Amino acid sequence: MNSIWLAFSAIVCMVSLAAGNPGYGAHPSRTVSDTTLIPKQLEAVKIKGEIKMDGRLNEPAWQGVPATREFVTYSPSIGKPAGHQTRVRVVYNDRAIYFGAFMQDDPDKILRGLSKRDEEDVNADKFWVTLNPYNDGKNIFKFVVTAANVRSDIKISPRNEDRAWDAVWDSKVSVVDSGWVVEMEIPYDAIRFPKKEQQTWGVNFWRLIRRERKTLSWDLVDRTRDNEGSQYGELVNIHDIDPPFRLSLFPYVSGYVFPHNGTLDYEYSAGMDLKYGIDESFTLDMILIPDFGQKKSDETVLNLSPYEVRYDEKRPFFTEGTELFNKAGLFYSRRVGGEPSGYNQVGDQLGEGEKVVENPDEAELINATKISGRNRQGLGLGFFNAMEANTYATVKDSLGHKRKILTQPFTNYNMMVVDKNFGPNSYLNLVNTNFYQPKTGRLQNVTGSAYKISDRSNEYALWGNAAWSMQGDSGVAELTHGQYIDASLGKVSGNFRFD
Repeated sequence: MNSIWLAFSAIVCMVSLAAGNPGYGAHPSRTVSDTTLIPKQLEAVKIKGEIKMDGRLNEPAWQGVPATREFVTYSPSIGKPAGHQTRVRVVYNDRAIYFGAFMQDDPDKILRGLSKRDEEDVNADKFWVTLNPYNDGKNIFKFVVTAANVRSDIKISPRNEDRAWDAVWDSKVSVVDSGWVVEMEIPYDAIRFPKKEQQTWGVNFWRLIRRERKTLSWDLVDRTRDNEGSQYGELVNIHDIDPPFRLSLFPYVSGYVFPHNGTLDYEYSAGMDLKYGIDESFTLDMILIPDFGQKKSDETVLNLSPYEVRYDEKRPFFTEGTELFNKAGLFYSRRVGGEPSGYNQVGDQLGEGEKVVENPDEAELINATKISGRNRQGLGLGFFNAMEANTYATVKDSLGHKRKILTQPFTNYNMMVVDKNFGPNSYLNLVNTNFYQPKTGRLQNVTGSAYKISDRSNEYALWGNAAWSMQGDSGVAELTHGQYIDASLGKVSGNFRFD
């Protein structure tokens, strides 16, 4: 049995100073030094009709709607007057929520560089909305629009950002005499929110003036404090909206042609993806006989260390909505449908005169299923299952006779997650992941946890991870065990921090 490794860092002081003089300025509802934060509120207005997405706010539906006031600086200074007027209005109907924003500026100075979707560092002014429908300070949707109308969307959770998440939403931008305008339409099926008559959502509005490298926010966010999501304002007067019925099917057929020794080999596959909203909080995702042939190839890595290379995930099913499964850092999805365990041993099993005809470098994935979501009490639940079929290499002798060599037997993967929020800054989760091959009797099981406990002001916190593992094969009398624990205690907010 492996010995327990328990290590607490020696006190290491890490001074984190805000860039330049923080410039702490007055705020209509609070100041930077306040420990009791009173969020701003903005009233959303329900409308009956639709909003025409044209980047202009001249429709009757926008008239008379309450607007934001007094943006302040987020960076490089904190809490100073913005210096540029920004007005945001919010309306909604039975299908979507709409944001209309006007950013005062000199039209000739607005930067409008083109970029790819979800690209972060672009030479363009930006406007974005951060939505926290459960108002828990942790599970946030971020929708970004540049002055060139290029969109980004990100899911944010504690210690993780999911930039691979892509929702279906719309935006339009126009440049006017006194600045630029953004209209955004976020359908309800792009986000998750509780099912109740009256709702209050956490929200903040942001603006980047690129030429000045200045970021503004509607409600003051002190970046010297931990957990920005707990410092958002509130969107009120949201009532009588129902989460939509969410069901989408994506069937596919793919074909491949491979030139081989003067002949052409053919291969085809067919399958389907399914996404179904079980209720307003939980979503079922399934893939049947997936084909990931369109994914980007991995870069070649020279690995001189004793540890395996951990590659980025590029398959959409394993990148969308997986923030819950990344708790405690135990989920490495590239093992599922990855290189067969016997891939490199095929050459050792060749007979005289035999050569390898085909040796798949990815195990054949039959299906994968995940259910994930978070209820109105802040309890997150996730379940993941995937099954791989028997994977074979094909070899041929000098007479043309072919035979198959098993490189990966049928394998089953499972994962379960329970994650609970305690207030806006503390959480505790429990994660279990396991792997089983019936043919070999090979079993691996890991149970872990990640936690953070903050004081009421979120100035001091205790956080860390713990995990316990076991593995073994059939015929082995004893299982192998391992443990891991780490913990940190420190000051997480303020100009001076340590742990």
